[in-house]
Amino acid sequence: MTEQMTNRNPNLDPLALALNGSALIEASAGTGKTFTIAILYVRLVLGHGQSPDSPLQNLLPPNLLVVTFTEAATKELRDRIRTRLTQAAMEAHIGEAGGYFIAIAILFFAFTSIVANYTYAENAVVYLGGGNNLGIGLLRIAALAMVVWGGYEAVVTVFNTADASMGLMLSLIHI
Repeated sequence: MTEQMTNRNPNLDPLALALNGSALIEASAGTGKTFTIAILYVRLVLGHGQSPDSPLQNLLPPNLLVVTFTEAATKELRDRIRTRLTQAAMEAHIGEAGGYFIAIAILFFAFTSIVANYTYAENAVVYLGGGNNLGIGLLRIAALAMVVWGGYEAVVTVFNTADASMGLMLSLIHI
């Protein structure tokens, strides 16, 4: 939680909010509700700001309930909490470099996945007889469009689309 908090509401400080009792966060869209709830959740799990004899010590995720209004908000909150817990775990083990390590690891994973899948697709196009300049050019445009689209779309949708396209390539090769 050492990163700069740019998405927060200046009227609510999630690092100073008391963790005991009930808290209702009611606000308009884009005011930082998900951001605040994710920080509060991580603070509870990590025990930040709690006395050693607090009944809130040693809370684990199965013991916490967070309620949101929609399934989309639930998915977004779940992803943010997992990300924050992973970053906190990495920072606990390797210090401030933990967040950077995760970012670089994801970058390398994404890059190698794109290169490998492009290679598979190019081999499939050549195998199917489209190995001329037009076929390869269209494949490159499609690959670039998919990378741009993947940068804007939800992670679940991107992975589901990648799984479907891999299955399609496999089925076309075995025709």
